[in-house]
Amino acid sequence: MDESIDEKFLRSYLCYRYRSVCSVRIMIDFKTRQSKGYGFVKFIEVDEYERALVELNGIVLGSKAIRVK
Repeated sequence: MDESIDEKFLRSYLCYRYRSVCSVRIMIDFKTRQSKGYGFVKFIEVDEYERALVELNGIVLGSKAIRVK
């Protein structure tokens, strides 16, 4: 994930497409205060989670394609 993407942007981007997103967390390096380039998203609905796995894998956010697992 592009290091310029913050939690607020990611949450709004995902909530627009998936109403059951309940939390978004981007991992931050405590020393540099910079994004580590990955994060975690929790969904309430399993069907939206499964749909997101397929739809989001490889899309470009910022300047980098994301991988979804």
